[in-house]
Amino acid sequence: MRADIRHDGGKMQSTRRRQLMNLTTAGLLVLLAPFSASAAEYTANSVEAADGVIRCITASNGWITSSTGPCVGFIPPARIAIGEAFEIGGKKLKIGFVGVTVIEKDMHYPPVRAFKAGDITCTAAASRSQVPSGRDGHTGSWLYIDRCRPLD
Repeated sequence: MRADIRHDGGKMQSTRRRQLMNLTTAGLLVLLAPFSASAAEYTANSVEAADGVIRCITASNGWITSSTGPCVGFIPPARIAIGEAFEIGGKKLKIGFVGVTVIEKDMHYPPVRAFKAGDITCTAAASRSQVPSGRDGHTGSWLYIDRCRPLD
């Protein structure tokens, strides 16, 4: 079996397709949660990835094209906490914002993911402005933790 393909219950999925689905999930939640009665958002000083998975996402908005995708050269922080640093392409970024989203009502975004009441996701970035808020023309890089546990 090729390294970039994995077998999932009889279905074959490429790594790239899974990455795009994960980014779509992260984007939907980050963009819709603040406007939804189905989720509550607050800030924290530190969180951890319950499943150990931290995704780095970057978005850029140019005159002609916009893009969102995984960060290139991502080195995760030792801890996801205010003051800790992560690296993207050789550039260190210090975490200055940690956002926590608690799902209060089931939310379904087929075929990407269904969120259940009680699920917690988090974002972390150098500043709040780095995380999309639903406005057009967003540019920034942030960490997304799909299964998150606040520590404080």
